[in-house]
Amino acid sequence: MGDKFIAGTQYNDLVGTAAFDGHEHPPVYELAERTSMPEKGYIPVGFELFRFDPDEDGNIPFQLIAVKCREAGDKIDDVIQYAKNTSELRVYRFDGTLKSAEFAAIFKRIDIKVIHKELHGANVVAYHSSEA
Repeated sequence: MGDKFIAGTQYNDLVGTAAFDGHEHPPVYELAERTSMPEKGYIPVGFELFRFDPDEDGNIPFQLIAVKCREAGDKIDDVIQYAKNTSELRVYRFDGTLKSAEFAAIFKRIDIKVIHKELHGANVVAYHSSEA
């Protein structure tokens, strides 16, 4: 049985959103090269990151999220269309590791925003402190 693809920690003290840009194409393809995902039969569509502290080899573990082509289509456009027309998009996890120094090479921009769990969903509008 799978679980919902929603971020969560033990206490969820802070919750929010994240966005990542690649350099030339979506960074999930570069991440896929650092995982156990087979070269054929899957399309990478996302990833999960559990921690920033490296292991004893200096690697940060992550899990690549991919769809099976035979279930959702052979191209990302097919997967998007399939997801719009189905009640559940089944994704599969593949273990991988990444050196912390490789983050800058893979991700051009990263934006992570989190807020106290009781404020999540409120209409929060951020201003710079100089505008206070």
